[in-house]
Amino acid sequence: MAEPYIKVTISDLPAEIMAQILSILSSSASSHSTLHRHSQTTLHSCVLVSRLWYNLALGYLYSNPNFTSNGFTFQSFVNTICPSVNAHVKKSDCANMVKKLDMSKLVHEGSKSLTARILGRCKTRLEEFTAPQASFAQVVTGAGQRTGLWPPNLRELHISGYLGQECLSFFSNYPPSLTKLCIESNHRLPLICAVHLLASLGSQLDKLEIGNPIKGFMLFDMADLLRDLPVIRVLSIPADCVSCGNKEPRPGSMYRSSLVELQLNPCFGREGAFVQMIFRKLLEAIEDGRLRKLRKVKIHSKFIKHEEGRKAVGELDALLEKLAQGDELESDSDEKVSRGVWLIGK
Repeated sequence: MAEPYIKVTISDLPAEIMAQILSILSSSASSHSTLHRHSQTTLHSCVLVSRLWYNLALGYLYSNPNFTSNGFTFQSFVNTICPSVNAHVKKSDCANMVKKLDMSKLVHEGSKSLTARILGRCKTRLEEFTAPQASFAQVVTGAGQRTGLWPPNLRELHISGYLGQECLSFFSNYPPSLTKLCIESNHRLPLICAVHLLASLGSQLDKLEIGNPIKGFMLFDMADLLRDLPVIRVLSIPADCVSCGNKEPRPGSMYRSSLVELQLNPCFGREGAFVQMIFRKLLEAIEDGRLRKLRKVKIHSKFIKHEEGRKAVGELDALLEKLAQGDELESDSDEKVSRGVWLIGK
């Protein structure tokens, strides 16, 4: 006799399996803006299904909130995380669920006081923060006097917009967990800020990204940068920083770096022979041991428009491939080493 049919729905699944499904939904969309936006909508729908779904999905919904350009979702987030004292609303535990906070798309919705309030509420578990362009400099200015403002577990910080000398105090009170820093859209960063930043944070950074030519960093040679970044593994800089003409590097700059991956971003109208010179210098640094761990170089496709650039890139790619093959022979792991010259951009 056949057993009676038993109707089973997704709500009948064990909580552990449902949590795994929600985890995959959240993590798979975190690196893609469109998928991220749709996953937020889906997670929001999940919390409305039942009390069980609410408890399982709420943490994923707030772990990496996505703010739309119209400011609607941001205002909803603010009302939950830090509502007005006049609203007489009970303090929410959702602030302790935020791990990644990207406020870069906000222009008119934020303010320095609101940004400071949000950071103060979310600092318990916050690991990655992308600052808003309009108000972050003022928030940073006050942070030097309020060391408790910054999340103790912050691992990654993205800064865009203006950042002047008044912000120097922030880089003296950084959280020790900060290991990744990205600076972009800041053409006017003064030299004194760049020097202070490297002196304060350089010893613990394993990843530094300088998205475009920045005034303060353009006076550095890459050798000087690497001397201030003893444990750096991933570095993204404008190609101009590989060499600054005939400028002599600082004493002590010639040493062995831990750099594994280097990305060279476009610079101001430099092509042809200049590009060839950049890669010649990289070849020399690898061969004499200064960049003995470098295995991967990402370059913009505009650097290979001329024959000189294509030839130099080919030599560098062959050398990196040879070194990576040597690493694989010496390693007990079967994992293939990511190596060679990679082209980015159009």
